[in-house]
Amino acid sequence: MPVHIYYLARCLQKTTSKAGVHHYMGTASHYALKSQFNALLEILLWFKDLMQKQKIK
Repeated sequence: MPVHIYYLARCLQKTTSKAGVHHYMGTASHYALKSQFNALLEILLWFKDLMQKQKIK
């Protein structure tokens, strides 16, 4: 896994663990990484759409 993706996934895991008030000592599972990746794609698509709408105005 590329280092920049690892650090992004690690940051998201720590943030969501603190928000959910639970501690997970193991490494992130395949499903957690896939979920984080899909969430990142959603954010990027939203941002792209926002920028296109701003350009139209």
